[in-house]
Amino acid sequence: MTVAQPGGVDAVVSQYAAYGPLVAAFLVNLLATVGDKGQLVVVTLASRYDAKTVFLGAMGAFALWSALEVALGAWLVRALPGDLIAPLTGGLFLAFGLWTARSAYRRTGGGEASPP
Repeated sequence: MTVAQPGGVDAVVSQYAAYGPLVAAFLVNLLATVGDKGQLVVVTLASRYDAKTVFLGAMGAFALWSALEVALGAWLVRALPGDLIAPLTGGLFLAFGLWTARSAYRRTGGGEASPP
């Protein structure tokens, strides 16, 4: 069970729930991705090229990627039993975390201080 935190995603969703899932999903995604790498790339490209063209390309890519994510998510929900999804995603989260930690550990020389 999750507990909603004041001002969190649940507050945004419940505030705009009357407008439907499209507006709620748009706002949550907008708030969750402020300052991510994709936005920084779009800003950089817009400073070099025609901003309208960059905007249309970015929106097209975002729409296509979102459609693929929704299609894959819908397929996974149909293909996997409901009680398996949460433990599976939790396990994947832990596996990727351990993989990242192991990679960082190896890059830093196994935890040893590097010579000056």
